[in-house]
Amino acid sequence: PDSRASKVARPANATSTTASSLACDAPAAASTASPFPIVTAYPFLSPEWITAVAAIRDQYRDRVDSPEIDIRANVTVTDAPFADPTVQGHVDTTGGALSIDEGHLDGADFQIEVRYELARQLFVERDPQTIITALVGGQVKLTGDSAKVLGIAGMASPPAEGSDEASLAREIIRRIDEVTAKD
Repeated sequence: PDSRASKVARPANATSTTASSLACDAPAAASTASPFPIVTAYPFLSPEWITAVAAIRDQYRDRVDSPEIDIRANVTVTDAPFADPTVQGHVDTTGGALSIDEGHLDGADFQIEVRYELARQLFVERDPQTIITALVGGQVKLTGDSAKVLGIAGMASPPAEGSDEASLAREIIRRIDEVTAKD
């Protein structure tokens, strides 16, 4: 495992997570073993984090509704604190499910480019003011089909509070937060 990873205790009765479902370290077998499995947290967008988040996505694939709009977008994150400072990924909903994965797509509808620290603030800290400031201040470069860009913004709206979809969204976000290092 990455030496930058941190460990996070997780209640044993938490939903859907098993030691085999994520990169987890098994608790000690001694009688002093913790009742909380240890979930490894990785730096945002590191290869290990991407693998852990993909495992979470795969576990929930059949429980999440199909997106209402077809979007193919390439995302480039620059100035990442890794050996390769550029992280390339994509968002694709054309297969009937939301797919967020590594690499760029041929024929994407639009492209997004953002610096690592801003991407981390937007995704990990989820500060709405940061999102508005970044978009208005030109800190996010968008090129391509502007109608599709607006479509992805509509997909980001949260489900109705109290609904099964809201509960599932909170569960998935919590799981992703657990594998995301806080520093």
